Amino acid sequence: MTRIIHFVQNLSLDITAGSVISSLFLARVMNVEVTNSMMIGLAIAIWLIYTFDHLRDAYKAQGQATNPRHAFHQKYFKHLVVLASLMFLIGVYNLQFLSWDT
Repeated sequence: MTRIIHFVQNLSLDITAGSVISSLFLARVMNVEVTNSMMIGLAIAIWLIYTFDHLRDAYKAQGQATNPRHAFHQKYFKHLVVLASLMFLIGVYNLQFLSWDT
């Protein structure tokens, strides 16, 4: 169980999920309609921002990183770059489903 928690934290999935849940809560409180594509776009954007920052930190680290999150991103750097690129493309694809009327 601890390993799963560390995996979720290293990938910032907890932050991403928390942001989406907070947005859904606020939308309900403010009586605002949100679509699935809005939440998908939000989740992808937040995850990409955090992942890019962690990858940049891991890349800049001299030698083996001492921070567990940076060490994780160093170890899986290439895999995460590919995953982030795919998520970016999914985010771009998702744009067509967003309502542009405000």
